[in-house]
Amino acid sequence: MGLPAVLTAQTSETVPYQYSHDEAPYTYLSENAEQLLGNTGWDDEIVPFTLPFEFKYQGETVTSWLMDTYGGLYPNEFNMGQDIPGILGIFCDYTDNGNSSINLETTGEAGSRIAKIEFRNVGFWSSEPLTDSANFQIWLYEGSNKIEYHVGPNHVDSFLFVIDEMVLVVGLDYYMPNDSVFLHTVNYNDNTNTDTVLRYYINEEEDPPAELLEAIMYGNHYPQEGTVFRFDPSSTDDTVGIKDMPRLISSVSPNPTSDLLTLKLLHTPAPDATLSMYPISGKKLMQQPVTDKVSRVDLTGLASGIYLLRYSERGLSQTIRIIKR
Repeated sequence: MGLPAVLTAQTSETVPYQYSHDEAPYTYLSENAEQLLGNTGWDDEIVPFTLPFEFKYQGETVTSWLMDTYGGLYPNEFNMGQDIPGILGIFCDYTDNGNSSINLETTGEAGSRIAKIEFRNVGFWSSEPLTDSANFQIWLYEGSNKIEYHVGPNHVDSFLFVIDEMVLVVGLDYYMPNDSVFLHTVNYNDNTNTDTVLRYYINEEEDPPAELLEAIMYGNHYPQEGTVFRFDPSSTDDTVGIKDMPRLISSVSPNPTSDLLTLKLLHTPAPDATLSMYPISGKKLMQQPVTDKVSRVDLTGLASGIYLLRYSERGLSQTIRIIKR
């Protein structure tokens, strides 16, 4: 994913869509669905397709559609040069696992139809062996121009997004001027889905920092079956805050470690500062107050594995992956 490297914080910005989260039973597309890509051993492919009705993305009529095997759609080829789909879908490096397909079906009556693009039984590029699989659909609504992502049955080892460093992003990418990109992404923390709008200035000479990926990634787990991510076109009065990417931690060392960690902060901690530890399964193992810029964390009682160390203060948090030997 060709992500830009520099984040600029904003106080507020009118964004094109309002996010909401829902749950609904997942239904596979019917046998009448059009196959956009079958079981061909595909990887990193882009396929054109058409819709039987007019759809507007950010108020602009879409005259051409491209689907990529990362799970996204390019309306009017938007951001093809940056390799970031306008409609991100559930964005990850998918591949044909030997029984995969991508299909399109339109349901409903004229004037209120829904175009549904389904990524069925797709595998993941770095999964060895190819046992991990996922299902999801992108729904495009005629008339309302609403966008939804529906999560189906999946079998995804959570280690896939930690050890193999697979990027998993859910959301939208907006048209913006001045060599910048706005990513409206959903994050999963503490069993809650919340959206964040981040602005990046494009700098092709720099690699994106780890903190940037941490800010836009959905989490360490694939979304749960039945989850629905909804993006409704905003009225002109809707305003969403552009959130800063927290940079609170200076360093955590040594990492990997067998017993003790040293946490260094960029500034003196706030009065409500806390430090929490989670396994990748998400259940909190411990929480302690933080009162100094340098703190010690004792891991001697934890089993070997991968953990998430989260520092929080004043409604902000930063999470770092820790390997316990």
